[in-house]
Amino acid sequence: MQLFVYGDLVIDVCLRIDRWAGAGSDAIVNAAALLPGGSAANCAAVAARLGASVAFIGVVGRDALGQSAIDDLRKAGVDTRWLHQVEQTTGVVVAVIDDAGEHTFLSYRGANDSLLTDDRLPASFHADDYLHLSGYSFQTEASRMVALRLLAKARAGGARISLDPSFHFAGSPDARNLLADLDFFFPNWTEARQLTQADTPQTAAAFLRAHGVDTVVIKLGADGCYLDSPDEQRLIPAYPAAHIVDTVGAGDAFCGGFLTAVGWGLPPVQAAHLGHAAAARVITQAGGHVGAPTLAGAIEWMRANGDSDLASRLTAYVRYDQPKTSP
Repeated sequence: MQLFVYGDLVIDVCLRIDRWAGAGSDAIVNAAALLPGGSAANCAAVAARLGASVAFIGVVGRDALGQSAIDDLRKAGVDTRWLHQVEQTTGVVVAVIDDAGEHTFLSYRGANDSLLTDDRLPASFHADDYLHLSGYSFQTEASRMVALRLLAKARAGGARISLDPSFHFAGSPDARNLLADLDFFFPNWTEARQLTQADTPQTAAAFLRAHGVDTVVIKLGADGCYLDSPDEQRLIPAYPAAHIVDTVGAGDAFCGGFLTAVGWGLPPVQAAHLGHAAAARVITQAGGHVGAPTLAGAIEWMRANGDSDLASRLTAYVRYDQPKTSP
């Protein structure tokens, strides 16, 4: 498989606090870090660390932050030939994280809201390819046009298409209009409820599939995910996390693990388990993908949590040329 990912690449300013301060007051920050992030970039980095062949399509500024973000993706093993630098400021997200590990985002998209002409995009896609889109790309018109152009190219070439929505995307007209084009759709429960007005993940997933999505995976945080595919409908529990530093990037990591597995030919249930393993490892470190595991690391995690059959099957996909950083 070749996985193409289009969306935002940003630098996360991660601030840990005990509590929000009111307007005009002064909140105490217990820890701070500048880390690479962005929903699409997190997904791409996780998939590449697991061993998928991943190319990132996007834009960063021609500044120090942009170069550090590019270097980070390359270190993870992501192909950056379609990642372009422009004379704008690299996107920044301030992630304020409370003492329970939950986060609030303050987002500035910066260079991500840039129009890429056809000569800066892959010329075509093929049946073995996957295209993954981030819902954040649909927030502004320039990046929305790029996302729609890529989607049309992927559909014409027979590639499989996935989309991870954002809160804003779920409330936009694009959301329902694009469902019939999607092979995989990865909303969290808030986004699924906003899009469908459903009362349960089961009814939300059924609604989305009735509107054309082939496989719906509703992310439920610590409760796992609800899968609705042509073959089965079931709740798939998450792996327990050893400890939680922050939940930034957990859903993105799930997408990266899931798409890696289905690209290798594994069924969606097993793909969800790899997604859960990736997410469980990411949340043990600060940042959206700093803690992304190698496949060997994910296999070790699965075995430690009693999933030895899938772990044994996945050993056939371990690449020995993966980035030589800690698992």
